[in-house]
Order: sequence, then C-alpha cells, then structure tokens
Amino acid sequence: AVVALFRLAEVTSRVVSLGLFTVAIRNQPIPGYEDYLPSGLGNKGGCCVLVFDFLIMVLMIGYWQGVKRSNFKNLAHVFPSLVAFINPILLSENAFTIPVKAYYGLRVVELGGMVILALYLECPAHFDAHSFDAQELLRCGVDGLGQKFDDDGIFLWLGGASTAG
Repeated sequence: AVVALFRLAEVTSRVVSLGLFTVAIRNQPIPGYEDYLPSGLGNKGGCCVLVFDFLIMVLMIGYWQGVKRSNFKNLAHVFPSLVAFINPILLSENAFTIPVKAYYGLRVVELGGMVILALYLECPAHFDAHSFDAQELLRCGVDGLGQKFDDDGIFLWLGGASTAG
C-alpha cells in the first residue's frame, strides 16, 4: 500500500509538472526564434519535455542495461520510464532500467530546467549577465506566472504536495 501511494505521488507529480510547464510557457515567444515560432511552443511545452526525456532515457537505459548488462531488450521500459521509475523498488540491482539516483537526479535537473526556462521566457530581460538581479527576476516571474496560474491554485498545491511526497 505504501509503495502504491509513492507511485501515485510520483505519477501525479510528473503529470502536474508537465501540465504546469505547458501553461507557464504557452504562447511565450522564444528569443531569437520569433520568426520561426511566433507564438513560442504553444501548448506543446510538455510534449517537448517528453521528447527530450525520451532521448535521454534511451541513452541512459541503453548504457546501463545494454552496454553494462548486454540486455538491450530492457529498452522496452523507456516509455513507462517517462512517467515513473520502472524498477522493483526492493531490488538492490537494477533489473529493468537505471540506478535510482540517476533517475531521480535527472528528474530534479529536468524540473529545475523547466522552472528556469519558464522564468526566462516570462522575463528575458532579467537574464542579462551584467545586471542580473535575482530578486527582480523572482518578482517578475511571480507576477507574470501568477497571472497565468491565477485560477489554477489547486494544481499548484497538488504539484507541490505530490513532488514533496
């Protein structure tokens, strides 16, 4: 029962974070690409993260399972690994995918990257290396993103609670 609760929190965190990221960058122009993508990524931000994540998972599972164990058939676990850690939790060896620290380390890096990208697209002027002011960046980000998430408070709380879980 406890394992199921943790899996539920993990999947909920992943889905909500992808949804919130999609809302955060929706229709934000990408500096330098305005001619090619006039409205940014539109509603495809979460999908772009999943494509990036898929490529990373192929490399990581290919290395840990294919190269180190000569077991390339475990690449079949790439798709479920996009949403949750696919490995028996009680096994000390990684039977299906990658080491737990590598998997969750990647998730932390991705989550941080999504936050930084959302802040950058919301407040690109505040990312100037010569006049970087973290307080002003956070103020701009909270104001701008706060308007986008004005009616999504329940999802913000759900995302935060499930990620903390």
